[in-house]
Amino acid sequence: MKRIFYFATAAFAACAMLVSCDKDDDKKPNNPPTPDPDQPTKLATPSVTYEVGETEVTVSWEAVANAASYEYTVDGGTATTTEETTFTLAVADLAAGNHTVSVTALPEDGSEEYTKSDAGTATFNIEEVQEPITMPEEFAPYIGVWTVTTTQTMNVTQESVTFDNQPMTFDVNIAWDEIGGSLIMTGFSATMEELMGGEIAAQILPDETGKIYICGGDLGIDLAQLDPSLSGYSLSWVPMFPLQGSVSCAVPGDSPIAAYELTMNVDENTMTATGVTMDFGEQTGTQKMQAFDLVGMGPQNFSLLVQQSPAGDFTFTKISNNSPAPATSVNYRLPVTLTLTSNALSAMTISPIAR
Repeated sequence: MKRIFYFATAAFAACAMLVSCDKDDDKKPNNPPTPDPDQPTKLATPSVTYEVGETEVTVSWEAVANAASYEYTVDGGTATTTEETTFTLAVADLAAGNHTVSVTALPEDGSEEYTKSDAGTATFNIEEVQEPITMPEEFAPYIGVWTVTTTQTMNVTQESVTFDNQPMTFDVNIAWDEIGGSLIMTGFSATMEELMGGEIAAQILPDETGKIYICGGDLGIDLAQLDPSLSGYSLSWVPMFPLQGSVSCAVPGDSPIAAYELTMNVDENTMTATGVTMDFGEQTGTQKMQAFDLVGMGPQNFSLLVQQSPAGDFTFTKISNNSPAPATSVNYRLPVTLTLTSNALSAMTISPIAR
């Protein structure tokens, strides 16, 4: 079947030290030069470290023997003197990008024994902070907790995939993701989310005409974290349809792919979701998406499928207007707090999938 895709350098310098000697050199004692007692000793160079927090950058170094104070600069700016071995910088005062701090150890004023050290440096990075994206007013009716009732269930075994008229009922949370600038839905695959230790969001996006769609997409989560034998399986939200006693799908690419069209009723307390119809060419023809769930897309013609998935058409009934704000972990492309566990495999079955 035709796949549907939607939309240091390090430089090293080697220094060779040339040594000239004569035949008598190996007979000479290898004695280090005698320090000149009349010349002051340079203090040791401070070893500078840093820790970047949410609001502050803490710069510190070990105390240098015989140092009375320290002088530091940030990005070559005005020098500041301190007797401490640490200082902090407010993240809000720093532009995004790299910053270099320089610390020099100083002897007591008027010291004839010691001179100031060479500067110890450290470079840290401040990431650019993205301004929150404000939700358009027209998306407000979608925000909340909804009960979803399906007209069918997709049942998966190692031998086959079947669709029956047994409904499924579960609650979902639709929230605004102010990082990605989209509506996101969690809870749609509640069993899988629980087993995987975190909320896994599906996007809800409009097209150019303003129609709203539940979308599929590659989450970029490698299931080899569960089991090395699953190397090559990547977790995705996938729209599916029955084909030749098995199941086929519209394979998501780098961008989300429309799976179900959402229609909000006038009362704004109910909405329906109907599978999108796609043209897969002469071999497969036009197909309506009939299921939607998390799938481990893998090599060849086999994939990890959830054993029971929402299928058919969906009815959403609002039970609360208050939707918890999404955490970073539910951002569509960034499930950073997801903890995969081996229990997740118990909810999935390796099954043939037509391509």
